[in-house]
Amino acid sequence: MLAALVFLATLVAHSLSRNRTSYDSKWSVHTALSIFWEGDTDLDEYRDLVLQGPRYLYEFVDGHVYGVYPIGTAAFAAPAVFLLDRALPVVLRTFPALQHRLEGRRNDPATGITVLSIHDGVEVLVASLVVALTALLVYCIALRELDRWRAALLALVFAFCTPAWSTASRALWQHGPSMLMLSAALLLIIRARERPGLVQFASIPLAYAFVIRPTNAVFIAALSIYVFVRYRSRFLSYAAWSLVVVVPFVAYNLAVYHSVLSPYYFQRAISSRHFLEGLAGTLVSPSRGLFVFAPVLLLSVWGAVLRLRTPNGDRLLDTLLSCVLVGHWLVISSFPVWYGGHSVGPRYFTDIIPAFVYFLIPVLRRLAEGPRVRRLALAASFAVLAAVSFLVNLSGAVNCGALAWNGRPVNVDDDPGRVWDWSDPQFLRGITRR
Repeated sequence: MLAALVFLATLVAHSLSRNRTSYDSKWSVHTALSIFWEGDTDLDEYRDLVLQGPRYLYEFVDGHVYGVYPIGTAAFAAPAVFLLDRALPVVLRTFPALQHRLEGRRNDPATGITVLSIHDGVEVLVASLVVALTALLVYCIALRELDRWRAALLALVFAFCTPAWSTASRALWQHGPSMLMLSAALLLIIRARERPGLVQFASIPLAYAFVIRPTNAVFIAALSIYVFVRYRSRFLSYAAWSLVVVVPFVAYNLAVYHSVLSPYYFQRAISSRHFLEGLAGTLVSPSRGLFVFAPVLLLSVWGAVLRLRTPNGDRLLDTLLSCVLVGHWLVISSFPVWYGGHSVGPRYFTDIIPAFVYFLIPVLRRLAEGPRVRRLALAASFAVLAAVSFLVNLSGAVNCGALAWNGRPVNVDDDPGRVWDWSDPQFLRGITRR
């Protein structure tokens, strides 16, 4: 029952949050529908519309038009998008008031109300479902060590006090599905302690995480090392199950791109020019810093220390997950556009938020241990940090001024130095400044 409440609270609140960031994900719904209706992933049926949009969002391959981003997100979301496409006419006939409300939300006023004409709203709905499912997995992971109330609290902290709310559910882009796949793999790894046979199946969500976003390779490498060391006799089965994803993925790329991987995976995304700035900025810049937008995750650092000091814990897993946090941080800091372009907060950190939340488990466990004064001090610190995190991500999810910050008074891509301006932080725009 508690798990269902966590799921529903996340789904409803995220779906109703009004900010939408359908930028990189602009053609995800179109691609998802193309998979069902055309049996392919090209956007030829929308060619005129696509060519009117930003050039960086599409590419030509053998005369066909494709979205530039990996196929993983659109393919994963395709069943949900298809069901919405079939259900929408029935819903509109049943609830005429809803049709009137959606009239002004169409992307193209000249068309009727379809999942394409309101694709940004569809993106938010499907992405919110993905985040709600991830919150459910976080709850299940926490249940291995916490009682159900503290496990629910941790799941809600994940859902409302991190970029899961202000970034992952604001559009149907790579970050939400990444979190879901990585959380599923982590849950299988943890449950394999009681049921070792489960570990072989962790390679399926891990492989699909790479199909969604190549930076997930850091997480994949770490958990694969863990399986090899802890479950060496099952490693071949673990590798074999990954073929369920790898074979179709490679076959698709060979058929479409005549290469094992699409061009997106070969983009030069590493630069040392702004590396040091990226290292600092991804953590503490006022408009892109992880610990500014989710200060509750500062406690994850302490949680990692607690885990590594626990004598009867799984030190190998905890060490590897700590390495994932550091490795991912190094990778995203090396991006030329380390600040994430037009987005809200620390977008590039979003994919591995479940790993940060995993390290909050020993912190919540401490709330019931030790002297009363220490427990009260820890509870107060946790509550304050969580409350600040909630308010900051609430602003990113519902405050239109936070989105407008990206382009006003100057486009952040033209003046990236704006992310360091404490006089105009993104999460306060629309509150302290119009």
